[in-house]
This record gives sequence, C-alpha cells and structure tokens, in this order.
Amino acid sequence: MSVVAYRGAVVAEPAGSEPAAVPTRATTAAAGDLDGLREIGELLLLAAEQVGAVVERAAVPERLTATEARALRYLCESAMQRDLAVRLGCDSSRVTAIIDRLVSRGYVRRKVSPHDRRYRIATVTPEGHAAVARIGERLATTSPLIGRLSPEERDVLAVALRRLTDPG
Repeated sequence: MSVVAYRGAVVAEPAGSEPAAVPTRATTAAAGDLDGLREIGELLLLAAEQVGAVVERAAVPERLTATEARALRYLCESAMQRDLAVRLGCDSSRVTAIIDRLVSRGYVRRKVSPHDRRYRIATVTPEGHAAVARIGERLATTSPLIGRLSPEERDVLAVALRRLTDPG
C-alpha cells in the first residue's frame, strides 16, 4: 500500500495499483461538479477551524476568547456597536455581553455619545490597544497563513475570500 498526499489529505492506495490521478482545477471546479464543490467547502471549513484555533491560542494570555479578541481589534477601527455586530455576525445583545467582558478586563471604556445620549460609544483603552498588539505579534509567529503560503498566494486567497464574504 502506498500513501499519497494531496492538498493536505492523505490517500492510501492498495499495493500494486496505479497511482490515482491528481484532480486538476478543471476537474474539481467544473460547473456542476459536486465533489469538487464539496471539497472546496470542506477545505474552507477546515481552514477556518485551524485559523480559529490559532486565534484562540493567541488570545488566551490576554484572558480573551477568539471572538472577544476579534471584537477588540474591530473596536480599534469603529466604536459603533452595530458595526461590531455586523462584523462578528451576531446580534446586539451578544455584542453588549462581549463589550461588558472587555470593559471588566480594562480593555474598553464606554461613554455616552456626544451626538445622541441614547447611544454609548465603546473606546479601546491603552491596555486594549496593547493587548491587540500582543495578539497580533503571536499570530504573526503562529498563523498557518504566514509559513504555508507565499505572499502571492496570500494575496490571491485574500481576493477570493473577499469575493466570497462580500454581502453585496
């Protein structure tokens, strides 16, 4: 029996058999090719799980979950809770709970909006910015995107993922 690696998957072949043909883009991504589409879906899910685990490990020293770390990073860009809910893909009550935990850890401060007192704005504290930087440093050394993909491959992947995740 021989073992062949294809796209990270290990395939065992019976001894004496001809090696399996390696699928090409034309055979795996042809319109209507459900097996190719399933493979793409499974690979996307597997990659998301692996990257999620890396983010989770990078966030633990800061006493954060991966979702809280993402929220903190997003809050560095926008203080609006509704923006955060969209980016995290959750409802406003979940965002409120996440921000509550970030406030309790000293990473975020809330203040009343100067434009509309009904709204509160979440601002990242210096401690929160430092935590984001430390998480980023950990990710830079442990992310599978850094070591396994060339800069060109990362660019191609980013373009494809933007197209896949664009709600429009």
